[in-house]
This record gives sequence, structure tokens and C-alpha cells, in this order.
Amino acid sequence: MKNRIVQILIICLGNACCYAQPEIKFPETLFKLPGIWYMNVKNGTLYETWNQINETTFSGQGFKVNENGDTIITEHIRVIIKGSDVFYVPAVTDQNEGKAVEFRLVKQKKDILVFENKTHDFPQQIIYHFKDSTHLDVVIEGKTSEGFRSVPFSFTRK
Repeated sequence: MKNRIVQILIICLGNACCYAQPEIKFPETLFKLPGIWYMNVKNGTLYETWNQINETTFSGQGFKVNENGDTIITEHIRVIIKGSDVFYVPAVTDQNEGKAVEFRLVKQKKDILVFENKTHDFPQQIIYHFKDSTHLDVVIEGKTSEGFRSVPFSFTRK
């Protein structure tokens, strides 16, 4: 009887291993993100700063330094692994009552990451395009009540 129980356990454990979910990892492109990125604008400079916290989380912060030298935090951002998906999760200071909104990674190419949330008012897509090691283009886009809107940002690594 003990042998039969052991055989059944071995078969069950063997099948469980075969059907185990593969461990999801961040796309290689995302590892280009950590650092300080900036973009000069009319009334100051926009920044995104990024760090990898652990195997499942990148943490970022968006802020503006105005012409007077004042720093204004605009958003806190995370890129996380949740279940079997990767999410871009911004919490924008003056939007959605400061609550975080999840955008799922829906497309990745060599140097491009596309995150999407079709139910969000604006944007519905956030696109990160690493042009080279020192240039990053970010586009937020989607439908609004006035039609399609696209807002580009061209950052340089500091």
C-alpha cells in the first residue's frame, strides 16, 4: 500500500512540474531605463528618475524643476510584474485623485515597450522608445472627447 501511495505522489509531483507556470521576467529593453532622464521645456526641465528595486519592481519619479529652481513632483511610477504580466503603474499627482492606474505591457520590440489600458480616460497607451543609450522618446496617446491626442516627450540621459 505504501508503495502505491509513493507511486501516486511521484506521478502527481511529476505532472505538477510539467504544468508549472514559467517564471515571467522583465523584457531586456526595460533594463535600459534606470538612471536620470531629462527634457528641457519652456518653463524649466522635466525629469524621470528610475531605479530597479528588485526582480519584480522598477521605481520611478517624474518631476519638474521650474525656472525659479523649485521642484514639483508630478508622478510616482512603478513597473511591476504581477501574475503573468508586466505593468506600468503611474500615480499622477493631479489626476485620478492621485491613485495609481495600471497599464499592461501589450507589445515589445527590440527598443520599444507599449503599455495599454483601454478603459482609462487619457492616455490609453504609453510608449517607451529607447532610440540609443542616451535618448528616450516617450509618447502618451489615446482618444479624448476632442478626438485622438498624442503627447511626445524626448528625454536625454543625464
